[in-house]
Amino acid sequence: MKIKRWILMLVGLAGSATAFGQAGKSDPRIGYLHPAGACVATTTEIVAGGRNLRGMKEVRVSGTGVEARIIKTYRPVKNLDPAERDLLKWHIACRRAELDGKPLPPEPKPQAGPDGKPAAVVELPEMLLLDLLKTLDPVRLEHWVTVTQRVGKNSQNSQPGELVRLEIKVAANAEPGIRELRLGGPLGLSNPLRFEVGTLPEIFENEPNEPGVTSNGTAVSLPCTFNGQILAGDVDVFRFRARAGRNLVVRGEARSLIPYLADAVPGWFQMVVALRDSKGREIAYADDFRFDPDPVLNFKVPADGDYQLEVRDSIFRGREDFVYRVSIGELPFITSSFPLGGRENVPLVTAVRGWNLPGDKLGLDTTAGGQSTRATRMAAGISPSNEVSYAVDSLPEAIETEPNEDSDHATAVSFPCVINGRIGKPGDADVFRVEGVKGRELMVEVLARRLKSPLDSVVHVADESGEILGWNDDAMDKDGHLQLGDGLLTHHADSRVRVKLTADGPVFVRIADTQLHGGPDHAYRLRLCESRPDFELRVTPSVLNVPPGGHVPLQVHVMRNEGFEGEIRLGLKDAPPGFHLSGATVPAGVTQARLTLTTPAQGKDGVYTPRLIGTAGEGEKAVTVTALAADDMMQAFLWRHLVPAGEWLVSVNSGRGRSSAVELESPLPLRIPVGGLAEVKVKVPKWIVDRNLQLELSDAPPGIRLSAVRKTPGGLAFDVLADSSAASGLETNLIIEAFGDAPAKKQAAKNSPRVQVATLPAIPISLIHPTAP
Repeated sequence: MKIKRWILMLVGLAGSATAFGQAGKSDPRIGYLHPAGACVATTTEIVAGGRNLRGMKEVRVSGTGVEARIIKTYRPVKNLDPAERDLLKWHIACRRAELDGKPLPPEPKPQAGPDGKPAAVVELPEMLLLDLLKTLDPVRLEHWVTVTQRVGKNSQNSQPGELVRLEIKVAANAEPGIRELRLGGPLGLSNPLRFEVGTLPEIFENEPNEPGVTSNGTAVSLPCTFNGQILAGDVDVFRFRARAGRNLVVRGEARSLIPYLADAVPGWFQMVVALRDSKGREIAYADDFRFDPDPVLNFKVPADGDYQLEVRDSIFRGREDFVYRVSIGELPFITSSFPLGGRENVPLVTAVRGWNLPGDKLGLDTTAGGQSTRATRMAAGISPSNEVSYAVDSLPEAIETEPNEDSDHATAVSFPCVINGRIGKPGDADVFRVEGVKGRELMVEVLARRLKSPLDSVVHVADESGEILGWNDDAMDKDGHLQLGDGLLTHHADSRVRVKLTADGPVFVRIADTQLHGGPDHAYRLRLCESRPDFELRVTPSVLNVPPGGHVPLQVHVMRNEGFEGEIRLGLKDAPPGFHLSGATVPAGVTQARLTLTTPAQGKDGVYTPRLIGTAGEGEKAVTVTALAADDMMQAFLWRHLVPAGEWLVSVNSGRGRSSAVELESPLPLRIPVGGLAEVKVKVPKWIVDRNLQLELSDAPPGIRLSAVRKTPGGLAFDVLADSSAASGLETNLIIEAFGDAPAKKQAAKNSPRVQVATLPAIPISLIHPTAP
């Protein structure tokens, strides 16, 4: 029998889905929550594992109906020596004796040292294990007996881990669904992690619960939600009772809780679920649901009896952040809907298909002014259904009519419009005819995969003679290894193509599945319109931690749509007085911009919710959009994704240090000739100047470097140098960090003579030709 390493869960943090080059090293970070959910009208204890979590004081949960408080925080537990291990075993033996009604064993006596002197009194470090020991029942106690054998051995993680024990109270009227949970303390707010409010009874795994082990007791009744973690090589088994004829849905959640892991392939916990009968025979299995890595299966119970749910990783990996939830019962699950959206302010009812649904119709909110992509659920008894995604547009709507497999039978549609259709069978194709006008630009875009349709579209645009004017399979926008668009999709299967028409006459648009699949679930929305150049913004990270009067870097990502290449001016709305941005311009054609936000030196500590906005154009033609908060997360050592967050937060916290009060005195933007230099003068407080400063560029563009710092009467100065390899015409911002001598006490305590003392306001630069005036 495998011994599951629970103690490592309690004292370590596996490499988690970390942000790429955005969160400061001192920022609090949560790597996992366990369990990752709770039922309405219950109070539950959970554990958060992460780093920089000492001194956490508050819990921030999005939405309403959830209250949370911190019970205790724990430092990482290092290896225990033999005397400490003996003492820990004695505590567990005492608990076993209490449960059995037997006398307590004698406390181990410290052994004398080699010189004959009495040994020091043995004291155990604070551990979650010890705090929970008095609450353990006999089954859980046996688990902890095996835990003691693993203390200090074969740690799974190279990263230090810290724990926070939380109490979560969920109101009876709390809205079911995913929330964002953050922790707050002296270093500011943590990243968000997903926590689910459920409606089913919650069952927690009791180790050992591997195949063939029955210490979990009697089978549970359905419906319920099972919670657990998978460590290395682990397989968890839950027993449940089911009646013949029941139509069970088993729905797993793992990747939806922690979307990306930076240091694991394929970049998330790839959960597998299997059902076994009372004799251990596998009778159902799933490792995904279409293109979603989280498994879902539908199973009709053949006979009354006890069954087993088996949960594991697809390749038997495991670690602390392999957290899961599996809901099982006669649960409603929507497998598809049609149409996938509608026009603004026009009432819309979509037809739904699936399992255990109370009906086949679902009303959708099309009120103007909201997001273009939305989601809703179907209410159904004890548990709502999974979410249905749909789109809302301002264009006229049309429905495809069969037969329309080729240009001879093409469906004529007005231009512009959105066509709702389905690739109804394998090998099917839909063809639409529009009247083309010479000089007009035709934009063809498919919305399917983004709305959870299994369709993997391919689009061809042809003229009357059959000549292909343009085609596209997957329209994936990316910037290097950063994938833009929907941050939760890893296969961007929707098509998009732009065609400049060179003659009047009919144009035929053909859509099919690139793998020749099809069926009633393969729905799509096909947008036919002229190009509408515009843009979207994402701001990362989703939380900025900054001291009063400090400067903190942030990054703005621009999704330039349909040929938009213009300059974007950035600003803040709903921000407290004294908040301002430096380097707040995104040059034309640029898709990323790093800048800094500054808070007032006399500002109050607190969490603020400003909005970052971007404006392009002038006067009546100006367009302003609000940036959506996101976190830049890495998948499997390489790919990065902008994972959406519910809100953008700025945590002003004096615990992060003194106000740097740094001001730039040089004219901006800084014009630097290629092969030359430009001087920067900075006004800084004397306490910073006296720290023997060194400056470092953060993510510097190629060919740019800094000279040594020079003291000036008002502060300091340095040069920005551009060598001959620098790109003439480059416009960007420089983010510069200042490091100085650490205070003597900190040097002695941490053996670190250098610390970061400030981040300078972003410095806009423009690289010019050496002969430019």
